[in-house]
Amino acid sequence: MAGQAPAENAFGGRDALGGGVIDAAVAGTIRSSNAEARRRAARLVKLGDGHLRDAVDEPARVAKAIDAYRRAAAIAPDQPDVHLRHSIALVAAGKRTAADAAIARAVAIDARLAEPAGGTGAEGAAERLAGLPAPTALDVRGGRLLARIFDAGGPDGAAPEGNWIARSWAGRPGTGVLVASRP
Repeated sequence: MAGQAPAENAFGGRDALGGGVIDAAVAGTIRSSNAEARRRAARLVKLGDGHLRDAVDEPARVAKAIDAYRRAAAIAPDQPDVHLRHSIALVAAGKRTAADAAIARAVAIDARLAEPAGGTGAEGAAERLAGLPAPTALDVRGGRLLARIFDAGGPDGAAPEGNWIARSWAGRPGTGVLVASRP
């Protein structure tokens, strides 16, 4: 039993949220990338971001964004934001299972994504007033990525208004990273 305690807590707040630890197959795919790999991945992320912006008017372009993010994640699998971008595109395409796997990889890399965001700060204030659970760090970070991708024009971290891709991410079923847990 003593050997199980570290495994249960290996990914930070997941157990506190009711999700199980990420299985070894997911955790085993994460390796460190070097500077050149991160540069190559960054070029693919930039390409994917362009395709995702274009997909607002041409939804078929989401497939190209998914491919660019998938390739970037394969080149630099230790970058959680690449996996989050991939998940955002997969959610927009309606590919729930694949999106959950991308979220699981991001959480395996950065366990803080599984934790509630903001504590008593401004993040989640409206939810607390309404008696709803506060957003997770995953929700906040995903919103900030979307703001960057779509150049929201509002304050830093503001979600792009009226964008069907951002709405699909914000309205995805499940709560935070619980969608990433495995039975």
